[in-house]
Amino acid sequence: MKTFSFEVKKEILKCRYESFCCAIAALRAVFQTAGEIVVKKNKLTLALIIDNDDLFNFVFDTIKNYYGEFKIVPEIYSTRRLGSEKKEITFDEDLGEKLLFDTGLISLSNGNIVINQNIDKNLIMENCCIVAYLSHAFVGCGSISLPTETANGYHMEWSLLNESVASDIAQLLSQLEIFSKTIKRNEKYVVYLKDKSSISELLGKFGAVVSMLKLENTSIEREMRNKINRGANCMTANISKIVDAATKQINSIRCIESTIGIEGLSEALKEMALIRLNYPAASYQELAELLNISKSAVRQRLNSLIEIAENLE
Repeated sequence: MKTFSFEVKKEILKCRYESFCCAIAALRAVFQTAGEIVVKKNKLTLALIIDNDDLFNFVFDTIKNYYGEFKIVPEIYSTRRLGSEKKEITFDEDLGEKLLFDTGLISLSNGNIVINQNIDKNLIMENCCIVAYLSHAFVGCGSISLPTETANGYHMEWSLLNESVASDIAQLLSQLEIFSKTIKRNEKYVVYLKDKSSISELLGKFGAVVSMLKLENTSIEREMRNKINRGANCMTANISKIVDAATKQINSIRCIESTIGIEGLSEALKEMALIRLNYPAASYQELAELLNISKSAVRQRLNSLIEIAENLE
């Protein structure tokens, strides 16, 4: 069964960018979350480990679109999960080095190559680039879940090995006016969202419209179910009150019957007592209709019977 995370990622990876800046931002996110820098023929290049055909196709198509034809022969191996395969791709050293420089993962400083963990702010300046980076970082290291019978609430997260990258993601989210929290979990830094509206807005920005609608439908169904449950709980509480009141009234009438007798009551109270005994589950409205009196008169007479019984005890 496909998870909601899988569905969201599949939608994101359908996107192909027309602007180079957004394409570079998206590639940076993929390289940073699913790749590593390796040495090949005394040059730094890029290796990717991908277990998602859609992600493989996105990377291949984007690089081909902006850097021209290139050849890669991915090494394919099986993982522990039955039927699951991963592709390990190592780029040609010249292309790999160019990709590392263009995405800002490496740069020159005083003639030396420096590896950059933090995102180059000049690389991701526009909102469209921020969205491209965040969405593809989510593809590489994110997950999302909807409320279920066993789990409450909405949850979306990016799980990262590097604290500075987590901080950058939280900062980029805030630039979109989406505010996250960060925790450390099992040696990883997790940036997460719990607010349904923020998650829905972000899915829309990511282009995952079908997933966004699914989330909204889940929210509507959940709200309606909660309203029904609240109504049922309210009804149950009202029934309990009615049962408790009727039980107390009948016990009071039985007390009067076993002491002074119902015949010793006034006509109005005697009539009330007999009707209540004959109709123990009737509501005040139903009793009022049987006696052709008002609900307030029913309530007053039953309270009088309870008071008489209490005085006899």
